[in-house]
Amino acid sequence: MIVPSHVPDGGRAMTGPSRLSRWGGLLLVAALVVASTALSLWHERQATGSTLGFPLDDAWIHMAFGRNLAWGLGFGAQPGEPSTASTSLAWTLWIALLHLLLGGFGLAAVVWAVKASGLGFALLAVWGAFRILDEASNGPSSRPPSSGSPILGPPSSPSPPRDPAISSASSDVASPLAPSSSAPSSSALSSIAPAISSAPSEAPSPLAPSPSFPLSPSASGVPKVPSSPPVRPSSPVLLALLLVATAYPLAWAGLSGMEVPATIAACTWALRWHLVGCRSPEAARARRLAAFLWGVAAVLRPENLALLGVMTLLLARHEPGGRAAALARLAPWGLAVVAGQALFFLSVSGNPFPSTLAAKMTGRALPLAWQAGGLGGVLEALVGSPFRDLAEVAGFAGLECPVLLLWWLALPMALRLRQPESAAGTPAGEDLPSLWTAWTALPLVSVLVGWVAGPEFLTLFHGRYVAHTLWLSALAGLALALRRFSRAPVPRVALALLLIGAAYGVFRQVEVASDYGKEVATINTLQVAWAQWFRATQPPGCRVAVNDVGAMAYFGRQRLLDLEGLITPSSIPWRRQGTIDRFLEQEKPDFLLIFPYWYPEVMRRLDVFQAVLKRSVPFNPTGGGEELVLFAMPWTARPPGGWPGMPPFVFPDQVPDPRP
Repeated sequence: MIVPSHVPDGGRAMTGPSRLSRWGGLLLVAALVVASTALSLWHERQATGSTLGFPLDDAWIHMAFGRNLAWGLGFGAQPGEPSTASTSLAWTLWIALLHLLLGGFGLAAVVWAVKASGLGFALLAVWGAFRILDEASNGPSSRPPSSGSPILGPPSSPSPPRDPAISSASSDVASPLAPSSSAPSSSALSSIAPAISSAPSEAPSPLAPSPSFPLSPSASGVPKVPSSPPVRPSSPVLLALLLVATAYPLAWAGLSGMEVPATIAACTWALRWHLVGCRSPEAARARRLAAFLWGVAAVLRPENLALLGVMTLLLARHEPGGRAAALARLAPWGLAVVAGQALFFLSVSGNPFPSTLAAKMTGRALPLAWQAGGLGGVLEALVGSPFRDLAEVAGFAGLECPVLLLWWLALPMALRLRQPESAAGTPAGEDLPSLWTAWTALPLVSVLVGWVAGPEFLTLFHGRYVAHTLWLSALAGLALALRRFSRAPVPRVALALLLIGAAYGVFRQVEVASDYGKEVATINTLQVAWAQWFRATQPPGCRVAVNDVGAMAYFGRQRLLDLEGLITPSSIPWRRQGTIDRFLEQEKPDFLLIFPYWYPEVMRRLDVFQAVLKRSVPFNPTGGGEELVLFAMPWTARPPGGWPGMPPFVFPDQVPDPRP
């Protein structure tokens, strides 16, 4: 008789083809992300002649902060000028580490490391999404201990059937982040005890049926493993994973030089271990790991502070003891990470918040609404901002993946048509409140961000500010649907929707890959080229007022005045009042380099601000304008031979040194 040594998923034997099929789906989606990344790099090469650019000037801000920190020049965009203009401290520290390790090998090594790590984080997010969807469809699997157990026997012995009331915190796809635990729970011992007590006193034959693994005789008298529900086909999981992975352009995110893929990965694995911690009271390590990862997500993107608070409260429901004691045990794991960032910012600037918060606030943010209109202004912002932000987010989601948006909106109605697999209160349903909370992440965080900061546009630059919440909402919604249909075939209509959405998502990846090349070409032509002009033609240390500081800080050696207030907070009041021209007259920089139509007050005074050179593109997909214009002021020293032209554009071999 042949007895399987590993029977996962509560007694359902996992055959080789089934396991290969499940892994094959994950590898297929991962291959799609890699192929989309390669296509994006090809478009960049075609558009720029290299693969060393980024599609946003903000990426060069992180690069400047990381280089300066790695070289001991302080935490700031400019040497010797401390600044907290990094919204994502964790990502900046990662960039600094890459500069420290690879800076000696040249600029290409650092840029490629940034892009490769972005792709790695994107693939890590796909893996985490696969774990969540697979467990939602097939249920958490049960893995026997890796070594012999006095009760369960050696690993090669048959595993006892799993009690349906016992929920496992592991899966048959191993994770490097998994907290290990080989000891059986008290519930498992109590379920095995009756079988042990009823066993005969004499030693049974090795081939005899055992109460711990009941075998039923076949017609021929040969014992056989009892029938059990088969493992679900992988097609619903594959389609759901494909839809999640294409809900946001992961390849663009991975190559952007920004924190987007790292944030998505942190949120995905935080949710995965969160769900594991909800299913079993004994999974204390999983709950602490989840709280820590929610904290990491918060220092990658500050919007995740809301998720950290809500998810920690939900985790505390599954801790033994009172609610206050449970929170006291769990909260420090996430809050310690956030507190570390706040203390760091406090030591740099005297303010626990990043300077980007004040710089990006608009009049509809609650703090400014209170200053401008008192209680009436606050009430107007409380009521009006959610409608504006939700409409913008819905429009963005409808463009990126309209089927996913319809699926998300129709999910509550669709799930009411079926009886849940198990009621909340049983182990299999304990994670449902957390899944529903993750499902609301996109609208919840969008509304909160609108109230706190009131950004002018929430979905700029391919929605990088909402990417992680869009991903979480899509992932949780599809996990809920797979959970409900885990014991019945998925309706063909639902499968058709998944297939259509996934196909459209793949089509969007191809479009965004082309956009990526155009965006990198635009940043190179405007911001990077101007930075190289200043480095080649102007003396180090000359003062330049700009509206984009990233490439100028990384490639140039000038002292920058940031008119948007990221690294020059003193400019913020002047910008809000529409008097940047007065600020410039007060500060008297040597040059002014701006998108002119950002500042109408400058355009109204061309007798003072004289345009001398410009760089332009036919269309600017990154926003800002098609012309980046250099202005001279009455106090600007004119070169006797006229203004020098642009040098040939080429990336330097070495990491640029910002010191004069």
